[in-house]
Amino acid sequence: MLGKTIVWEGSGITAYLLPFFLSVLAFGFVLFLVLPSKFKIQLRVGPKDISTATFVRPPMFPRYIFVLGRTWEGKVAGLMDSFVQVLLGVLKGGEKMQAKKPSLASTPVYRELISKMKSKISVHELSLSGRAGLDDASKTALLCGALKAAEGMIQRLQPRCGRWKIFVVPVYEHAYVALKGELLVKVSLLNVVRLMIFAKKSLAKG
Repeated sequence: MLGKTIVWEGSGITAYLLPFFLSVLAFGFVLFLVLPSKFKIQLRVGPKDISTATFVRPPMFPRYIFVLGRTWEGKVAGLMDSFVQVLLGVLKGGEKMQAKKPSLASTPVYRELISKMKSKISVHELSLSGRAGLDDASKTALLCGALKAAEGMIQRLQPRCGRWKIFVVPVYEHAYVALKGELLVKVSLLNVVRLMIFAKKSLAKG
């Protein structure tokens, strides 16, 4: 008896444990898709480049995971000036604007996409700070005013919760851009996929 070797027959237990572990993994994957995840997007705008970094915090996960980072090089001041020109055109309106082909923002497809995004995505935090100036004082004032107005617009879109802080100091002496921002949203990965599919189909139609 003492010299016998006991062989553990674990095949029967494995047959029960394997389906259990597979069920747990499947359940966790479903929760990962359905429960909201937190996405954090950091933005840095300098005189010569724009960089972004995207992080995600899955459900029941203790920390953020870096997902993607990109940098675009170019004349940022010129890009900001183009943004102001578009904004001026929207504010002026008039017969010339009406005679042209309707923009994407005025189409029903665009409005439906924005409506779906508002219902699926919850903005929890938005912050933007720094200094910005263009080569024209009126354009600089318009740019800073538009950035500040975005704070109130998002508050109206997301009135239930969230922290918003936009503070950009205008620079009137010369063209200069140095901004730092952060956006925190909450959305499930399943809804992200749905929105991407809907946006792709809508843009293909319209």
